[in-house]
Amino acid sequence: MSWSLPGATGSRLTVIFIVSTILILVAYAGLLPYGHWQPDEYQNIVAYRLDSAGFFWRRITTWSPRPASELLIYLYVRCVEFFRQPLIPWGLIPGWALLFTATLLPVFQQKSGVCLGAMLTQRLTLLCLFFLGHGVAELFYWPMAALAYLPTLAAIVTVYSLAESASSERPLERVATALALLVAATSTEVGAMFVMCHGAVDIACVYWQRRKPSGWIAICIAVPLLVAMVVLYRLAVGRVALNGETFGDARYIHHVLPSLLAAVPHALWETIASDSLSIDLRHLVTGSIIKLGFFSGCLALALRFARPSGVCRRLPVMLACFAMVPLTLAAAYYQFGMMACCERHASLRQCLILIGLSSLASTLVTSESLHRLFKRLRGHEAVACGCFGLALLAGLSLSQGRLREDYAMRESLIDSRRETWLSGNDARRSMTVFQTNPGRIVGGYPVFAPGRYGLDAHPVPEITTILQFFGKEGAIFTQPGESAPSGTRSGS
Repeated sequence: MSWSLPGATGSRLTVIFIVSTILILVAYAGLLPYGHWQPDEYQNIVAYRLDSAGFFWRRITTWSPRPASELLIYLYVRCVEFFRQPLIPWGLIPGWALLFTATLLPVFQQKSGVCLGAMLTQRLTLLCLFFLGHGVAELFYWPMAALAYLPTLAAIVTVYSLAESASSERPLERVATALALLVAATSTEVGAMFVMCHGAVDIACVYWQRRKPSGWIAICIAVPLLVAMVVLYRLAVGRVALNGETFGDARYIHHVLPSLLAAVPHALWETIASDSLSIDLRHLVTGSIIKLGFFSGCLALALRFARPSGVCRRLPVMLACFAMVPLTLAAAYYQFGMMACCERHASLRQCLILIGLSSLASTLVTSESLHRLFKRLRGHEAVACGCFGLALLAGLSLSQGRLREDYAMRESLIDSRRETWLSGNDARRSMTVFQTNPGRIVGGYPVFAPGRYGLDAHPVPEITTILQFFGKEGAIFTQPGESAPSGTRSGS
């Protein structure tokens, strides 16, 4: 895809816009040290201590059949055990790096002499909107989720980028797409579902063109599909069949049609609104502005710069992204009996909708005459910057207050974690857990009523995991925000 940026005014506007988006991303990256653990980290690390190889094998064959992300989580667990520190930023940075690289690297792979400005504005806007307007605590600030879902998102972004720029007949791009799909399929169940949808549409497009696919195209389509099938099959006969996560309405649990019907209205809401977990008029209006603004900006650039050909490469990405919304919602109803099971799934769906909108914009530019008509017009970059700016302002209207609050509580987050780990790592039989209220961006561990807890006849699972992790018999949980007494660093 060729991009250019004529005129000094357009250049200045683009530079201002790029700097603004970078500042937004830096603001979110600045919160990386303040991420959080959930009970999963404590539970899994304790299980790995007891039977490292056996637990890993059981997870990838039954509970979590996604070897790529499970390997990353295992490496993170080993580092935590070695250093006896939570290493939260180091558990988040790999996923962030993969996502940022997958999104921005295509910009800098353009041929020499082609200005990067227009494409860079679109990609930076996409990255910013991954964070703005909806909850991101689990997807971006929880290591156990980030090590699985961010590689999935990065892989899907890679598939999208290749579909935008590559020729369908070049083996190298086809192989790269297949590798990215393999990463998605082996990182999360959502990634495996995406690969299934992408493969089905890809096969339909091949036969729609009425040509027999060559051997390398068939292999590149078939291998990710087969891997995704294996992942979903192992999930179905393992975790799903155990039926141990029935939190919601029994009418939907393990019932396909009721789950699909229940998912449809929520899918429509998510496609328009900014946050599926906040059902109100403000998020509906703001989400509409975000998505319409982003789509309009992408369309303005596509009309000027995108190739009018290649629709059969773009269509599988677009349809798979949009299909993930009702399918993952239906899966949540089927497995849990409820829609609002996990914030990370809702966040990932918002990201996929944005990728789908961008792919839709370039897919619409399929007419050679339409492409030639709009190519003669000027000001596409200014229109795109205006639309992208409107989308970012709408997202910031929801997120800037949350950012301010989390930056204001940075010191208490770090202090409470340090004091808790000092107390947990000392030689005493009891410890003190210094609680803080969860951040609105970075999230946090569940807050419990202040008091003394132990491994008694009525244990609290989320507390028991902490005691087992640190090897303690009991713990004192403080009032949120309460600091350690002067000169006292551990529980009695």
